[in-house]
Amino acid sequence: NAWPSTYAKFINNNREAVSLKIWKASVLSQPELGNVGEIGRTFLTQKGGLAVQTRKDSLLIEELQLAGKTKINYSEFLKGRKNFIGKILQ
Repeated sequence: NAWPSTYAKFINNNREAVSLKIWKASVLSQPELGNVGEIGRTFLTQKGGLAVQTRKDSLLIEELQLAGKTKINYSEFLKGRKNFIGKILQ
């Protein structure tokens, strides 16, 4: 188990709460991104990365894991979950 990591939840299309663990991420400063929306909203960066808006900056998610699944990189995760973009992480 790598440390540190963090957990988040989002509501899927079936209106069920889904847990995920973020294993690897880095900070993107706000000037690089512009205004992308409300805190917790997921979005694609200009370079195609997966990010989530925070209060001041954004978190670029590199590796994550759904509950009960194996850890994968963000691009593999998005291949089967294109509707994840725009979800709010809590």
